[in-house]
Amino acid sequence: MLPPGWRSFRGCPVPGRCTTASMPQLLATTSFRRPLVALLLVLGGCTQVPTLELVAPPPLEAVRGQQTPWTIEVRRGGGLSEPIEVSLLDLPTGVSASPVTIAADETQATLVLEAGVSAVPASAVAVRLELHASAVAQSSSAQLTVRDPGGAADHSFNATGIVASEGLVPGLMRACAVAGDAQGQSVTLNILHGDYLLEKRDAQGHLLASFGNRGQVHVGRGTDYGISECGLALLSDGSILVGGTFREPGDDYDAFVARYTADGSLDTTFGVEGFAVPSRSVGYLAFGFVSALQVDTARHIYIAATGGWVTRVVRLTANGTLDATFGTQGVATFEGADGTSIRGLPRLALAPDGSVLVASSRQPRVDPSPEWYLDLRRYTWNGRLDVGFGFNGGVTVEGSAISSGMAARVDALAVRPDGRIVVGELVWGDNSYKTCVVQYRADGTPDPAFGISGRQVLPTVGVYQYDSVLGLYPSADGKLTVANTAYNGLEPRFAVLRLISDGRPDPSFNGGRVFDVVTPLLPGAANDWQINPGGSALLPDGRLLMQADRGGGDGDRGLVLARVWL
Repeated sequence: MLPPGWRSFRGCPVPGRCTTASMPQLLATTSFRRPLVALLLVLGGCTQVPTLELVAPPPLEAVRGQQTPWTIEVRRGGGLSEPIEVSLLDLPTGVSASPVTIAADETQATLVLEAGVSAVPASAVAVRLELHASAVAQSSSAQLTVRDPGGAADHSFNATGIVASEGLVPGLMRACAVAGDAQGQSVTLNILHGDYLLEKRDAQGHLLASFGNRGQVHVGRGTDYGISECGLALLSDGSILVGGTFREPGDDYDAFVARYTADGSLDTTFGVEGFAVPSRSVGYLAFGFVSALQVDTARHIYIAATGGWVTRVVRLTANGTLDATFGTQGVATFEGADGTSIRGLPRLALAPDGSVLVASSRQPRVDPSPEWYLDLRRYTWNGRLDVGFGFNGGVTVEGSAISSGMAARVDALAVRPDGRIVVGELVWGDNSYKTCVVQYRADGTPDPAFGISGRQVLPTVGVYQYDSVLGLYPSADGKLTVANTAYNGLEPRFAVLRLISDGRPDPSFNGGRVFDVVTPLLPGAANDWQINPGGSALLPDGRLLMQADRGGGDGDRGLVLARVWL
């Protein structure tokens, strides 16, 4: 006897031996849930249950004023060969997508999303994807991002793409570092009145009341007004790493790392009551100024700290203790090559193979000249200088980027997915400022396929002069996005340019031109002309955060944070 709600088709009782041809009718009319039906049919001796599985699709986005293709892929099973209708439903106002059909025995089809100029930029918009064949159907949710074209301000961020201080802050306030997460939240680390200040904002740019004290946390590790470098990282669990410099009365500058939970509480399980001070574990007096912080996939923490003529690369374990498997007691130490001293704090980058790249600017100690040198070196995963790298037993040392008599300051460092290395430099002399990107092969030798002999001088627009490289962001397709701060004598601004693999501007990004974001004149500012870099961060969805501080000659300053589409 059949269970309630069941009947046979074409002489096929259940339980019994069914044919594939009877399955569509059975699946279409039963009142039971399909997974249970499939299980009972198999137990009853039926075979070839049609199945349909959606392969993880690429990110779903609609670009305002454009048509955006979105290709989906399915896996067929149980003899399913018929066409499959694909529909995208619950789309927001201004966005449309016509249904498409995956042809019989095919596994892919491409939907085209069209977003009009009336579409409102937003992230994580819930939509519904429907797959339907006569034998089986599937419905799943997806997250849609509605965005502006690359090279445009993100108007979902504070309506203008920019968050700025309500006015200048008395005393010296310096922008320092910024990071962001997959939800669009941002964290900034800055210096105010000799202390580090953490701020966390939601995806719309508003301070998060649930973080610390109304969106702010004072680190409480005293520094002074001359410090302008630090390090910041957001971990996958939402916790925050802060790398900075402090000085207690009568002592030298020293490095610290602190960890905070996602709500801004100091994580006292890290280091000693939330703080790690590496120098105290090895008996050194002080490590100096922290200029970079990186975290690898195993959650090892790397910082670069410089004091006197010496630079130290330090590796900590995830709990804040020195990692004795790196260098000497967790520290790799070096001085400038060929009797040079540091002029510009080092930058760090982690290579895909686990090695550590360090780039800094150096100048001869004896008979100082205006010419600076690039010092680029690589350490193995265990903190030993990689003697097979570069020209000089693990070190690449080159003259300044343009010509003798000019200075080149290293501002940014990154490693491409294939191991090639890119360095961002600010070069000045002869009353001019220029940004250069220098590319090296994985062995530390200049890459002749990039720019001219491995070096590309970036174009300027009008009379703009580039003040600093905020960050370098290589992508898997060989392109490179360069973020800068810029000043043309009138308006401080952010500037973004994308390069193709050989170093030329990418015509698909803002027509190959520099994309500028003019920073606003802060309220109460009469002489607000300076702009100092405060870091940048690439969000997982491709948006770029850039931060700077603005002010004039009187020392009062305010912060500017911008978010743009790439």
